[in-house]
Amino acid sequence: MNGMVQSYNSAMQNNLKAVNKLVEAEARAKEVEQASDVVISQAIEGKLAREEAEKEAFVNKENAIKMVERDLKMDSEVVRCRRLLAEARGLRNIKVARAMQTARRELRRPSPPSSGWPRRRCRSSRMLTTSLCICPKRGLIHN
Repeated sequence: MNGMVQSYNSAMQNNLKAVNKLVEAEARAKEVEQASDVVISQAIEGKLAREEAEKEAFVNKENAIKMVERDLKMDSEVVRCRRLLAEARGLRNIKVARAMQTARRELRRPSPPSSGWPRRRCRSSRMLTTSLCICPKRGLIHN
């Protein structure tokens, strides 16, 4: 009977050793799994952060492109406005020149003699056919 008891005890000890090894292995597996979960979550966080950074970079790039397009549009608008302004100035200058020419023609027409007053001369201008002259010192037209 001692042989059976010893055999039983030996089997139980082996069984306990195996159970202890199994518990230790399960504990290590659990630790490894937790460490693996931490690593996986860190990897996922890193991937999400990278995707967010790429998205932000893309948005910034799109905004920069939009700003450049807007600047180009504004520059072309400025050029267009300058061209229109130059055109308007040219037209105004033409109208002013025509009006001055018309005024000069009107002033150069012979008028009926007045009451005999002699024509006055201005030293700094040209005398017109009437008693008016074009003078740069006193203004455009004076007596």
